[in-house]
Amino acid sequence: MITAFEKDGYVLDSLAGDNKVPDACSVDGKHYSDISAEIDSDIATHRSDANAHHEKFTASDHDSHIHPKEVITPHISGLDSEGKLVLTAVGTPGLTDEVLSNHDKSLHDALGIDADTVDSKHYSDISAEIDSDIATHKSDANAHHEAFTPADHDARDHRGLRVLQSGTLANRPAAGEAGRIYYATDEERYYLDVGTDWLTVAAPKLARLIEKDHSSLDNIGPDDHHPRTRPFHSDTSLPSTGVDGEFFYNTQQNRMYRYDASSSQWIPLDYLSMLSRIEDGLFTDAGRAKFTAGFVNETLLSGGAVTLPKLAGGVAGQASEELSTVVETTWLADINDLNAGLYTNQTTYSDDGSQKEWSWSYSASGAQAETTYIRVRFKIRQKLTEVPTDPIMRIAFVRVLEDGAVIDEVNESFNWEPFNAVGDTQTSVEKVVSWASTKESATIKLQIKQNSSSNVESCIERLGGGEGIRVEHKHRYKKYGVVKP
Repeated sequence: MITAFEKDGYVLDSLAGDNKVPDACSVDGKHYSDISAEIDSDIATHRSDANAHHEKFTASDHDSHIHPKEVITPHISGLDSEGKLVLTAVGTPGLTDEVLSNHDKSLHDALGIDADTVDSKHYSDISAEIDSDIATHKSDANAHHEAFTPADHDARDHRGLRVLQSGTLANRPAAGEAGRIYYATDEERYYLDVGTDWLTVAAPKLARLIEKDHSSLDNIGPDDHHPRTRPFHSDTSLPSTGVDGEFFYNTQQNRMYRYDASSSQWIPLDYLSMLSRIEDGLFTDAGRAKFTAGFVNETLLSGGAVTLPKLAGGVAGQASEELSTVVETTWLADINDLNAGLYTNQTTYSDDGSQKEWSWSYSASGAQAETTYIRVRFKIRQKLTEVPTDPIMRIAFVRVLEDGAVIDEVNESFNWEPFNAVGDTQTSVEKVVSWASTKESATIKLQIKQNSSSNVESCIERLGGGEGIRVEHKHRYKKYGVVKP
């Protein structure tokens, strides 16, 4: 019950008079028309703003809020300290009835309160409230949805720029997003992510191609760009490998070699195949042969091919300065070691237990022994100790020493793939190192090393088939044969 209130700065201390109660319809009509027009205008403005949608405040929302008692003056006559109405006995007219009966138009007129004043106040208050609410609502960047920030923009790969990346091979991300391309700057190669692995797909320089052979290039023959010449080199020891048809002159052995890719070996040029061409004049027909120059190893002659009656009388078996053709014995085995060497991953030659060493000696028979040849025969075995993540190649080297002096070196390359398992082994073809010697006894030693200490170990292996690591020799005799022209 309101008995006194503050309105536009005026306090009504009493309500009295006998004037007639103001016409409610007139006041309501004025209020309605002004407020309705203002609200319609504000709502239209609000609706035109694309970001101004929000849940409206309804009558039920209003009714659910309780006005706190503190807004009611507890000292108004007829109210207790809690702001509750104090009524007299039931059915007895109280202060409320009295105040209402005395609240008439004359009091409003006396205070200068008319419908326009009330409407103006209502209008300005409501208008200001609506403007303030709309402005507050509009200024909230997240009023309807979370704002899209620069960080959100940066987190999205709008044009698929992350499909192509670059960096060192070590910084290449793990495979798993098929279609990505990565350029390894240190390798100068492109890799394609296929979802489970990275595959090498291209290289900007021919030198970086994994496969460089002419046969691997579509529609390009070996002689399309330049003649396919055979390189020629020389040194004191044979290279580990070569190009098919390549020539090499071993200055220590004074011997020419040709590389045979089919057997991965250097073949001495003084080796005479039984299938030498007839048109060269070496074979006149299937059963006969003639030799115009040089000498022939004894293995190429049948036992009855040359007999004493075929030699000029008085020549056979006699020493003479007119005779220069020599005869060589077969290879004689001095050592057949059935124990392979120990595995090692050392990258320099040393006696770490993996070496093989023998005290070798021989006794030449016959006063006409001219030269002794020594050879060592063996194989190289390599074992995988750690599975690689990418294909790798490991090279094992073996050198031969005679009384500490290096005679020659051979090697073998082994390729390992990620699908290999620990403990897998690979064995080379037979390796042969031969040389001429003037010694009758010596210490023969084999040492082994690798080009890398990771992933594999290597050892000096036996020949197999009952043969171990063999040290052999043969003699070359002079002053037997035909008269020197």
